[in-house]
Amino acid sequence: MSEELGKQIIESYQKEENMMILVFAQWCVNHDLDPVSVYQKAYPDQGENQALKDGVALTVPKEEAGDVPDETLLGVLSAVDANVLDVSHVRTDPRLGLTEAEVELHLETKGPVHCAEVGRALQDAGYPVIG
Repeated sequence: MSEELGKQIIESYQKEENMMILVFAQWCVNHDLDPVSVYQKAYPDQGENQALKDGVALTVPKEEAGDVPDETLLGVLSAVDANVLDVSHVRTDPRLGLTEAEVELHLETKGPVHCAEVGRALQDAGYPVIG
């Protein structure tokens, strides 16, 4: 693997991790929970987490936040064992509502049957699948 490809893979995983942390933090805020306290209870042996602090800083009051469903996009993908290689999203397309985002995913699946299962799981959770 080339050094450049390795850097791209690491950056992709870091973006994904930061997005998952933000979703977790906002979900906690929306449910009147302190994200740091919940994290410390789940991982008592880990010290201070800068990524979590950064995620918490980006949250908004629950009155301003959109709903973060219990079955989030990444949760659905995890449940069906799809490997997320890259995520990008658009919020500024005029076709989208104020609380909507278009998400493009690059996934690794175990083959055509698994790919179809992933698509069905996303559709069943309410996510439109294109392509």
